[in-house]
Amino acid sequence: MTTGITPVRFRHYLDTVAYFFPMKRLPPADWASIRKIYGDTPYVNRNAMGMLVAFQCPQPDLLEKMASLCDRLRGNLTRYDISSDAIGPASENLIFIKEHLLLKHRKAMPIETFDNLTGGEGSIYCPYEAPRNVALYDDFPSKLEPKGPNVAKMDLRLRKRAKCGIDHHGLIGLNPTLVILRNIRFVEFDRRQSERRIFRNVLEEEADPRQATARIRDMKRHGQFDFVQRVHDYAPRLLLITNNDLVLLESTLTWNAIRRGIAKKDLSNEINIIG
Repeated sequence: MTTGITPVRFRHYLDTVAYFFPMKRLPPADWASIRKIYGDTPYVNRNAMGMLVAFQCPQPDLLEKMASLCDRLRGNLTRYDISSDAIGPASENLIFIKEHLLLKHRKAMPIETFDNLTGGEGSIYCPYEAPRNVALYDDFPSKLEPKGPNVAKMDLRLRKRAKCGIDHHGLIGLNPTLVILRNIRFVEFDRRQSERRIFRNVLEEEADPRQATARIRDMKRHGQFDFVQRVHDYAPRLLLITNNDLVLLESTLTWNAIRRGIAKKDLSNEINIIG
């Protein structure tokens, strides 16, 4: 059992929301109203079925406007991302998250890593278009405190059937704790002990010690054992005890997050990938 660990505290806000409307363009007066409330032009993807409109760091007045439009124009919420900023040293908290976070209902696969806009490395647990996904970063100031220190960020991205019953009316009063714990487990985990167990199994499976050594060397290089998620992929029968007391989550969203202009292109590309 994991002991002596100080729980990591998180603050939560809506990072991205997206809506679908069964039309190529919204009425001009509504579009102008949206742009005025948002203070910018939203990200748009159009296809033969209609249009997808996405916003970064939406605030309650915009969410109320979009809920009203969805009711009137037969639109619906298609995606929302809960961004959670870990309070404290970014690098330490990122290690902690990697070693204790399990995304539920995830198929075994490598975790994709990518270069952050500021030069660090991020990671994403599933392909971009997955209904349920987690992305981790460690080298950005919080959008809630743009001039503050860098923080470890955990983005829970939910689409389609994974939206946990939340519709366009449910975002303002959303309880982040309930949604996060419905999709994520925080588990007790000893990385070194688990690695030794996995490598011991390899030694028992391989008749040729040289083959076993080669397999272990490859696993150390590419196995991503700094993620408990990947250890679970390799050893799905390994007993991992859920302990959500490892983290302190809040029951309400924090507002007034400030979006980053530098992320516009990345969000637009991601929307195009998802379609």
